[in-house]
Amino acid sequence: MTCTLRIYIANTNPSSGTAVYEVVANGVTRRVNVDQASRKGTFAAPADLENLAATDGVIKVMLTDISLKLGDRNHVTASSVSAACQLG
Repeated sequence: MTCTLRIYIANTNPSSGTAVYEVVANGVTRRVNVDQASRKGTFAAPADLENLAATDGVIKVMLTDISLKLGDRNHVTASSVSAACQLG
């Protein structure tokens, strides 16, 4: 199975920083940064979340923290994730 994920960014003031998501698929862990301030009220679809292989049918997404950018004191929000998957 392969899936493409999209992460919804809440249209609210706390969505003002760079969020770091940890994504695990097929035993591979990757960290994906999303600039929530520029994506408020939309689904973000970073290239790192396209065509993820999941032979066991499991993909895990976790919002881990704000970025490590010096001085980043912004808030990040957690919301929903959309997955479009296909077998084969």
